[in-house]
Amino acid sequence: MSRKIETLESQKQELEDSMNSSRHQEYVRKEMDKIRAEGKMPENSVSDTHKIIKEAERRVKERGDNS
Repeated sequence: MSRKIETLESQKQELEDSMNSSRHQEYVRKEMDKIRAEGKMPENSVSDTHKIIKEAERRVKERGDNS
């Protein structure tokens, strides 16, 4: 029965990482909404949705909002 001993610092780091990931996902979702509103990329299939996701991730990374 080996259990990982968690320290306050490790819990704090885990929470910070989780918050950053959540924030990044929120930025990507907002960017996806903007892309859809632009109407330049049709969304008629799963492949189209994947293209929108990739474009949103690219834009977020370009802006540096993935902190």
